[in-house]
Amino acid sequence: MTVQLSNQLKLSSSAYLRQHADQPVHWQTWSKETLELAKQLNRPILLSIGYAACHWCHVMAHESFDNDKIADYMNEHFINIKIDREERPDLDQIYMAALTAMGEQGGWPLTIFLTPDAEPFWGGTYFPPHTRFNRPGFDDVLRGIHQLFHQDKDKVNHNSRVITEHIQQRLAQHLNHDSAPQDPFLLHKTYAQRLSSMLDPHYGGIKGAPKFPSSPLMEIFWLQHLNNNDPAAYDAFLLSLKNMVQGGIYDHVGGGLCRYSVDDHWLVPHFEKMLYDNSQLIKHGSFAYAKSQDQLLRTRIEEVIDWLQRELQLPQGGFASSLDADSEGVEGKYYVWDRSEIDAILGDDSQIFCEAYNITMQGNWEGSNILNRLHSSLADPDQKLIETCKSKLLAVRQKRIAPARDDKLLVDWNGQLIVALLNAGRVFDRADWIKLAKQTYAKINMSLDHHGLCHCLSDYVPSVRALSSDYAAMIHAAVSLYGYTSDQSYLADARLWLSELNKQHKDENGDYRLTALNQDDVIIHIHADQDDATPSATAQLIEALARLALVDQDIKLQQQIEALSQRALTRIQALSYGQAGILNAALISQSAMILHIFADSMEHPLIKIANQMIDMRRTDVIKVIANDEMRETEIPHLGAQNITQSSAYLCISNRCLAPVYSGDDLEKLLKENASLQT
Repeated sequence: MTVQLSNQLKLSSSAYLRQHADQPVHWQTWSKETLELAKQLNRPILLSIGYAACHWCHVMAHESFDNDKIADYMNEHFINIKIDREERPDLDQIYMAALTAMGEQGGWPLTIFLTPDAEPFWGGTYFPPHTRFNRPGFDDVLRGIHQLFHQDKDKVNHNSRVITEHIQQRLAQHLNHDSAPQDPFLLHKTYAQRLSSMLDPHYGGIKGAPKFPSSPLMEIFWLQHLNNNDPAAYDAFLLSLKNMVQGGIYDHVGGGLCRYSVDDHWLVPHFEKMLYDNSQLIKHGSFAYAKSQDQLLRTRIEEVIDWLQRELQLPQGGFASSLDADSEGVEGKYYVWDRSEIDAILGDDSQIFCEAYNITMQGNWEGSNILNRLHSSLADPDQKLIETCKSKLLAVRQKRIAPARDDKLLVDWNGQLIVALLNAGRVFDRADWIKLAKQTYAKINMSLDHHGLCHCLSDYVPSVRALSSDYAAMIHAAVSLYGYTSDQSYLADARLWLSELNKQHKDENGDYRLTALNQDDVIIHIHADQDDATPSATAQLIEALARLALVDQDIKLQQQIEALSQRALTRIQALSYGQAGILNAALISQSAMILHIFADSMEHPLIKIANQMIDMRRTDVIKVIANDEMRETEIPHLGAQNITQSSAYLCISNRCLAPVYSGDDLEKLLKENASLQT
C-alpha cells in the first residue's frame, strides 16, 4: 500500500510541535487516524516526546531530524509521531514507564518504538546521529529496529506484551477493597526518616547531581515539622530552600528558578524556566516565611512574582508554560556574564557586586559567570547598591536575544499558581497578588465558556481535553478563593468540576484515571500516582477533594476520599520512587483543619493573624459581616451559632474548639494546635 505522507505539524497548537514543522521528517500528530495508518502500512511507530524548553530535544532535532539522510530513512520505514509532553502528560507517563521497564533511565527527548497497536517494544532518550558518548548512533538504531520489526516479529510481540503488562500492573492496577488499612502518619514518618539519610547536609536537596527542586520531597520535611514539631525537618526544608534561591539555579538578575542544576550544589542550571517550579517556590517560600520571617524569602518571592508578570504573563491574562534554555542556539547564553562586561556596565560599583555574586575574570562556567550567592566573599553588601546594579544589568540583558517562550496556557499549572499567589498575597499583605490570582482564575474560566474544563488553552482556545490533574488544580483554586472571598460562585465551580470529574474520570473501583475513561487514544488508562516535578494527579486530587469535602461538610465525599487515599497508599508501595505526593496529600487530608472567621472588615486582627499564620493543612473560610448584620448563622461542623461579634472557630478533624474573639487569642490558639503529634 502506497501512501504519500508529509510533515503535519505546521498547524499544530503546540509551540514544541511547530518547532519541528519545517523538518524533512514526515511528522504526524498523535491520533486514532495516525495509529490506524500504522496498522494499514504495517510499520513500526517512532514516537518522539519532548517539550519546547528542552535543550537536548533541540540538540537531537538539529543533529538527526534536520538530517535529510536520516529523515529519508525514517519516512520510508516508520510512522513518525511527535508529542508535546506538556500537552499530553498521560501519554508521556505511559511511555516513560515503558522505558524504565526496559531498564533505561528516563528523560527527554523520549524516543520510543511502538508496534502498530501503539504498544512499546524498545526505546531510549537522546541518541546522537552517529555512535559517540558510548551511545549508539540514531542511524544504527533505526536500521536495527527496522530489521528487528520485520525479521523477528516473535521477539517484538513478546517484548511489547511483557512491557505493556508491566506498565498496566504498575500504573493501572486494581486493588481489593479489603486491603489492610494504611496509617498515613506512620508511612509519612518512615518515608521522612529514609529521605533524611539521602539529604545533602551542606546544600540541601538530595545528595549528588543533578539537583532538582522537588516540591513533593520538600513537603515531606515541612509536614513532618508541622505535625511533629520536628526541628530537624524544619532545618532540612529551610536549608534546601535557601541554598536553592542563593545558587545559580536562581536567576539573580531577572528572578525566577530554573528547572534543575547539573551539579551537586545548585550552581550550574539547566537554564529552562518552568511555570510549575516557580509556582512551587512561591508556595514553599510563603509557608516558610510565615514561620521564619526570613527576609531572604520575602525578597525572592517578590522577585519571582515580578518575573512572572514581566516574562510569563500572557497578553490577556493567565501564564505561559515555560522559557527555553537556549537563545541563539546556545544554552544559557542569555543569562551568563563576562567580568569585563559587568565592569563596563557597573563602573565603580562593579567590584562590590562581583564580590557579592562570585564573579571572576576566569568565570565559573565555561569561561563565563553564573551569578550566585553560595560562597560570597561579601556577606552583607549594601542592598540598595546591589538592587541598582541588578537593574542596570537587567536593562542590558533585555537587549539580548531572549529565549523563546512557550505560550500555551496549561490549566493545571495555572491552577497551582493561583493558590500560590493567593497564599503569598495573604502572608505578605499584597492585595495586588490576590487580585492577580482572581484575574488568572477568571481568565481561565471565561476562556472555557461552554467547552467545559480543558487541559490546554492555545490563544485562549481550548485545544486539549482535560486531565484529572486539571480538575484537581482548579477545584483547589476555587475552594481557596471561596475561602478568602466568601464568593459562592467559586464553590459552585468546584462542585460542577467535581461532578464532571466523576463522570469522565472515575472508574468502577472509585479511583480516578488521568485520561477520561471514554477517551480511546491511550493503550492504558492510568491512575497517575507517581510524582514528577509536581505532585502526582492522584495526590492533587486527594488534597483538593478533601478541602472541598471539609468546606461543604460533605461526609460522603470525606469517606470517598478516605477510601481513595487508602487505595493510593497501598498502590504506591510498589513504586520505586515518586511516592511523596500521595503521602503528603494523605497526611493533609487526615490532619485537616478548617478555620471559620466572621469579621466586620478584612482589616480585622483575626483575619490578619490568620493570613500571617497560614498552614498548608488548614483551609480558611472568611466571612465579612457588618456588625448590624451579625445574627444566627449556620457554621459547618457546629450547626447554628449566634454570631454577635467578630469571632474565629478552629475545627480539627471535625472537632471544633471554643471560639476566640481577638487576634492575640487566635494567635495563641493556632500556636497551641500547630503540632498534631502522633
